[in-house]
Amino acid sequence: MLGGSTSIWAGRSMLLQSIDFDGPSSSIYGGWPIEFREIDEHLEAAGQYLGLPAKKNFDIAVHRSKLTPAEATILSQGELAPAISLWAVRPKRFGEIYEKELARAPGVQLFLNANVTGLRTNERGDAIEGLTVASLDGRTCIVRAQAYVIACGGIETPRLLLNSPGPQGEGLGNSRGHVGRFFMDHPRAVRGRAVLNPGVELNLSRGLPIASGKVQLGFRMSDEFIRRHGLLNHYCTFEEETSGYVQQSYQPFVEVMKVLIGKGHRGNRWNLAHALRTKTNESLIYLLSPKEIMPHWLYRTITTAKRRFPRKRQSRRYAIVYFCEQPPSATSRITLADTVDRLGMRRVRFDWQIDEAVARNICVLEDCIDSALRSNNLGVVARDDGPFQYNDASHHLGTARMSVDPCNGVVDADCRVHTVSNLFIAGGAVFPTGGHANPTLTVVSLTIRLAKHLKQLLAR
Repeated sequence: MLGGSTSIWAGRSMLLQSIDFDGPSSSIYGGWPIEFREIDEHLEAAGQYLGLPAKKNFDIAVHRSKLTPAEATILSQGELAPAISLWAVRPKRFGEIYEKELARAPGVQLFLNANVTGLRTNERGDAIEGLTVASLDGRTCIVRAQAYVIACGGIETPRLLLNSPGPQGEGLGNSRGHVGRFFMDHPRAVRGRAVLNPGVELNLSRGLPIASGKVQLGFRMSDEFIRRHGLLNHYCTFEEETSGYVQQSYQPFVEVMKVLIGKGHRGNRWNLAHALRTKTNESLIYLLSPKEIMPHWLYRTITTAKRRFPRKRQSRRYAIVYFCEQPPSATSRITLADTVDRLGMRRVRFDWQIDEAVARNICVLEDCIDSALRSNNLGVVARDDGPFQYNDASHHLGTARMSVDPCNGVVDADCRVHTVSNLFIAGGAVFPTGGHANPTLTVVSLTIRLAKHLKQLLAR
């Protein structure tokens, strides 16, 4: 659909840090072949496309007055640093917002229900000569251009490349076998509880509305601590622990809100009767919290009321939610299955591998949080002893990774496929590493950078 995954996006935006461009110390495949500043210089414009609060709101100094003494104390520990999340007043649905602008734009033609099923190359296989396009009603055509950009996400992008045989039949851009490999997501785990002593309050850590959107403080390990110990760049948030009754009621609440405010995929299956029958697993309420679902005015009203009329409790318990960096691994990959879809394209076989280092680094961050609470008489971390259980974040990254040369990736620093002169890739598929940050803001920034490059290239 027009607008892609922004049509169901909850809107959380975060910054990659400069340390993410170094690559995890355990990775033998290297980090980004571009510098952090090449993305950073486009972040303000990217934030405007997404309707985010100004970029300065990612700086903890802007929110210093909102910190409670406990939050300021935690951040004063050398091992920990802030991780700021921002939301727009309302998540931007690109299809709704930009359809008319696209229709008016000179030199732009927009086609829906036209599915690209393959890319045709010249005899040498080093340039694209056309796209094969098909619709579900059986119509087909060839589309020709000077340059081609695939922007299909981290799963459909490698699927399209592998379904396009190329000169040797191995798939376009796949002469070294990298297409579809290095699949990354951001594994998320709800693990342990922060039990705070009486009188200890969190403010920014719970999330707050601001005039231009919403903001939440998370806690990550500092750059110096990560480098010194060779760690992954995880972060965590504190979400107020809910009762069993709330957990049972939460999923119906999500579905009812979708119906009432018109977000997400709607149809006969999104009806109130269905919503009220739906159940959820325990962790969902902490991974998609009410602040990400409620309209801004409603969230702001409820938050103001809670702060004005706080409940008196002896202690507070918060679920600790970990958002994890996944190191790139060649065994975590997308391949093609033997079955085909209605358009004759081979389907995807999906093998997501999560390295044990992810769990080990959760334990390190947990230790840092526990130490900060205990040493300052703020509380303790009540740990879980069971096996690690992850949810995915729908952040599909790395399957056409950016690299200096074809030995370690699929596209170059300009997002051009190494072995094809006029084929470019936009989106999360090009990420060599993913940090912990929700990738949308970085994806838009990279896309602005690619658009400027193409404008200069085609002008020549």
